[in-house]
Amino acid sequence: MQKLCENAATTPIGICCGFGYILMAITCTLLIVTAVHISYYTDPPDDTGEHILSVSCPMDKFETVRALFPARSHIDQLTRENNNVVSVRITCKMRRDELNSLLSRNVHNLDVLSIRLIDDPAS
Repeated sequence: MQKLCENAATTPIGICCGFGYILMAITCTLLIVTAVHISYYTDPPDDTGEHILSVSCPMDKFETVRALFPARSHIDQLTRENNNVVSVRITCKMRRDELNSLLSRNVHNLDVLSIRLIDDPAS
C-alpha cells in the first residue's frame, strides 16, 4: 500500500512539470511572433534589391543616358549593334518606386531607345 501512495504523489508532479515545459515553449513562441510583427510595423521591409536593366541608345548619346542612372549602378555588359546603337546591361541598386519613377521620366526621352527590366519574371 505504501508503494502505491508514492507513485500516486509523483505522477501529478510529473504532469505539472510537463505542462510547465509546454507552457514555457508556447509563451516563448508567442513572444517571438509578436516581436516579429511589431518589427514589421516599426521598420517595414523595403525593396532595395538590385535590378538589372537592358538599355538601348544611340552610341553618341551613351554618356547622357548613363547619367540618368544612379552613381551606385554599374555596367555589366555592353553590346554594339548595327546602325550605331549600343545595348547596355546595367545593374541598379534602387527601390521599386525609384525604378518606376526612372522609367516614367524617360518615356519621352529621345536619347533612350528602350529600357527593359531583365530581372522581372515576366520578361
